[in-house]
Amino acid sequence: MPYATQSEFIDAFGEQLTIELTNLEDPTATAVDSTVFDRVAADGDSLIDSYLSGRYALPLATVPGVLRSLALDIYRYKLGHNAQEEDVRQRYEDALALLKMIAMGTVNLGLPATDEAPGPGPVAYSAPRPIFSRDTLGDFGAWP
Repeated sequence: MPYATQSEFIDAFGEQLTIELTNLEDPTATAVDSTVFDRVAADGDSLIDSYLSGRYALPLATVPGVLRSLALDIYRYKLGHNAQEEDVRQRYEDALALLKMIAMGTVNLGLPATDEAPGPGPVAYSAPRPIFSRDTLGDFGAWP
């Protein structure tokens, strides 16, 4: 299940911009190139999945609104690769930062987490065998 649909992208950014972004090679195009949009959406969804996979069972049964919003910002950034505006880049970076917080568990999507959620594991340590000990030094209890 995609995190956002083409129609949701059009609702968020407008049909004309969607046509322009999906037809960068053909500025005279009058329709959205669904193939381009679907490819970019799949790439964006894979990116989102890479952050969520350690915390949530995928695919998600329902898409929370926050993920839909993040997906739209990621798709927008990936579609407009030739001329990035500052706000588009900033929204993309903000989306990645929020995904990192979701992956760490700082932000909760309100969905059941998997049992394999990352967290601090057991502390493991090792040390070499001590060179000096009571056994190797003997009894020094009787100093003159």
